[in-house]
Amino acid sequence: MSPRPKQLLTTTMLSMSDVAGACGFNGASQFGKTFREFMGQTPLEFRRRA
Repeated sequence: MSPRPKQLLTTTMLSMSDVAGACGFNGASQFGKTFREFMGQTPLEFRRRA
């Protein structure tokens, strides 16, 4: 996974749908599943801990 999703999650308050679209995913669900596979946590958990 590229560093772009992590950057957007920590430096913006974009919605998960907007982050997903900016990173080339078809939707927030696909983005969330992929993010969790690579990072071991959901995008929201990552954002809260950042």
